Amino acid sequence: MPTHQPIFEQSGGFLECHASTLVQIGPDDFLAAWFAGTKEKNPDTGIWGSTCRKGKWSEPRLIQKINGEAHWNPVLHREETTGRVHLWFKAWPTIPGWKTFHTTSDDQGETWRTPEPFLEADYPLPRGPVKNKLIVLSDGTWVNGFSDEIKVAKPTDGIVTNRTTKSGEEWRLYTERSTDGGKTWEPWTQIAIDHSVIINGGAIQPTLWESQPGHVHLLARTTAGFIGRSDSTDAGRTWSPLRLTEMPNNNSGLDLTRFKDGTLALMCNPVQGNWAARSPLSLLLSHDNGETWTHRLDLETEKGEFSYPAIITTSDGGLAVTYTWNRRRISFWRGSAADVPQVSQAFQLQESVAR
Repeated sequence: MPTHQPIFEQSGGFLECHASTLVQIGPDDFLAAWFAGTKEKNPDTGIWGSTCRKGKWSEPRLIQKINGEAHWNPVLHREETTGRVHLWFKAWPTIPGWKTFHTTSDDQGETWRTPEPFLEADYPLPRGPVKNKLIVLSDGTWVNGFSDEIKVAKPTDGIVTNRTTKSGEEWRLYTERSTDGGKTWEPWTQIAIDHSVIINGGAIQPTLWESQPGHVHLLARTTAGFIGRSDSTDAGRTWSPLRLTEMPNNNSGLDLTRFKDGTLALMCNPVQGNWAARSPLSLLLSHDNGETWTHRLDLETEKGEFSYPAIITTSDGGLAVTYTWNRRRISFWRGSAADVPQVSQAFQLQESVAR
């Protein structure tokens, strides 16, 4: 039977929390992290975490607070061979200008090395994972997807184009590769975005998978009402221009994982519209490499904000998920593909509701 529970009911250390990340550290053990504080963007936000041992989550604790700036979007990765856990996160008062920091733990997240700036020479490009986990290819290469949100000068003629968001930002996608387990990273690759198709600003926060050796794919959050997709046939060195899929996207975070048999499991809000409602939050399955989604399970359906999921496959062949619950909690779901029922239509277009 699947389990569905909050990681904590309430915390005395913060008022709001968001953007969780998750790794498995034992057969029934997990490590989760998120950012939290008084409110997103406030300088008191830090990176918090909790450990699950045999179904019981520890009390949340502050695991990273390096300065008086707002902290954002932690991402965890665990090396299978050594057990070393990596953590990337952002620190800056606003998203444009984000600085990426990186640290590691050799005791399953109990203690951490002093964080260091990540690929600082490329600043202001915020290299390193922006929300979703990196993937390890069949040849051992690490591939990470990241993005930035840059301020664009307003046109002097006052005409607003599809290239920017309402706040005057352009959103851009990138990938990067490491062939030595993260010790060094190759130059980044930018993914082409046609702003006549991906309207209202662009795309951010990609999630990746490898379907066969060297064939890598990504889905991304977009401002155009649908999930975007790009594909690579050379192990993530080059990518096709971003195209829109038929899967609705409300301009909110999503994440995906792949089973060994090729089945894909996607967590998202299947709601069409730029800044549309962040409910329902759904788990969908695809058996044809993401072309169609034939199974769906709604984890949340009430009115509210259920967003920014993280999803991983587990050592027993199942799934584990964390997500934001109304900015007050981080929720955890653990189950299997068998818990996701087949439906005649994998999703229905929901009425667009302003956030």
